Amino acid sequence: SCQDDKVRFEAAWAITNVVSGTPEQTLAAVEAGATLPLVQLTLSPNPALAEQALWAVANITGDSAQLRDFVIQCGGVDALMTLVDRLDKLDVSCARTLAWGFSNMCRHKNPHAPLPILERLSKGLAKLIAHPDKQVRQDACWAVSYLTDGPDEQITLAKTSGVLPYVLEFLRDSDAMVAPALRVLGNMSTGNDELTQCVVDLKTLDEIIPLSERSKSTTVVKECCWLISNIIAGTNSQIQAVIDAGIMPFVIEVLRTGDFKCQFEASWAVANLAQGGTAAQILTLLQDNAIPALCSALKQSNIDLLNNALETLYALLNTVSACCPDRLDEVREAVEENDGLDHLERLQESESDKVYSTAYRIISDYFSEGDGEEYQKTGDDENEPVQYSF
Repeated sequence: SCQDDKVRFEAAWAITNVVSGTPEQTLAAVEAGATLPLVQLTLSPNPALAEQALWAVANITGDSAQLRDFVIQCGGVDALMTLVDRLDKLDVSCARTLAWGFSNMCRHKNPHAPLPILERLSKGLAKLIAHPDKQVRQDACWAVSYLTDGPDEQITLAKTSGVLPYVLEFLRDSDAMVAPALRVLGNMSTGNDELTQCVVDLKTLDEIIPLSERSKSTTVVKECCWLISNIIAGTNSQIQAVIDAGIMPFVIEVLRTGDFKCQFEASWAVANLAQGGTAAQILTLLQDNAIPALCSALKQSNIDLLNNALETLYALLNTVSACCPDRLDEVREAVEENDGLDHLERLQESESDKVYSTAYRIISDYFSEGDGEEYQKTGDDENEPVQYSF
């Protein structure tokens, strides 16, 4: 009866308040037996009651991987999928709560929900991500970002569910939409070469420069550099796609002038290029004026960033020495003019063995007296990958 629904609504509201509190309070509500009746009420024909119950279930799901699994046992995924099948009949408020419920179902990764569950959820997310309401789309995109933060089998779900064209579209939106979209694409490019190629084939790279010019967010810049570094860690043709898109001058400028977190990601991008690129690809770093940025990075104290800058500089010097030795003096002068030699000498006193040894090798191979005859010739074909052991 109507009276029953009113009582149920008030009870669901009260429980929602409890499960919005601390983990201990949420667990108390679960141990009192609230979960199963709430899951059942999400399918009530009374829209207000269904939404209130859904809100409580979403809160419980979001608390921990253990409670998420308990909600799944209570039929939580079945309820979400039933509701998403009725998406066009739900009001906006309920659709938002539903999208949030989906994102909480995907959020925890220690452990992730089982793959068959995530596969079902991905099909629902394909509907939510196309919803006319921006908040629904945003939460759906965050859900996809959690879904793709895992092994290749999970990342593949973003490809097979058909969400990627929507994700790409979000890169042209406000920073609030850009953030989860970049996360999805960055996660995808941590996958195997085929998954990385999906990101390239979407024409993602064409969006990076306009996005970096439009957004004032350092987080967006950092995520762009992280995405690029992941793509550059792929095949030579994927490296070439980044170069052809004209993105490396942006990355190098971030390495030179960005804030630390942005510089850190940019350093991985140039290091991945230097370690995985062909000689011709490595030499594009010269055209893009990487020497001042690399020398500037040698002032940093972070060991990973220092190693990335040192290894990139060493690979660049080795490649110039092997492929165009007539330019070597010009490169050495550029290093000296940008205080690189001073930094290298100082880094020989680093407590990090790796930093010390790479700085030492650069100086002994390229900046010590009588080094002119000692360059390593590593092959003359500019299109062969050059392997250096760092």
